[in-house]
Amino acid sequence: MLDVIRILCVDDEPTMLSLERRLLEPAGFGVSTAACGQEAIQIFQDEPIDIVLMDYWMTGMNGIDTAEHMKRLHPEVPIVFFSAYSELPSESLGLAETWLRKGQEDPEDIISLLRSIARRAALIRAS
Repeated sequence: MLDVIRILCVDDEPTMLSLERRLLEPAGFGVSTAACGQEAIQIFQDEPIDIVLMDYWMTGMNGIDTAEHMKRLHPEVPIVFFSAYSELPSESLGLAETWLRKGQEDPEDIISLLRSIARRAALIRAS
């Protein structure tokens, strides 16, 4: 299966990126970060990424536009929206594997969910 699950965290808030890194790296994930949609797309093209954990509302290119571009490049890579919104707009349907609400999720649940998504994605790629 996967040795290290590589996650691209995308958020225009540096504090959130720092928190995500501090949560995920000790749990054994490889973490890349991007502060905007354009930077995320560049990393997504240049590095092997297993999951994208992305904010929905960012300045410049929002999460929907970024996710659409990523899905054109690598449709098999799961995207998880991590947002302060209680509900995501319908345009996010079909782009995201799921969404998590910032500040509402237990850190251990986030780690478990990301591991589960990575396992599912690896099985799909292997078949």
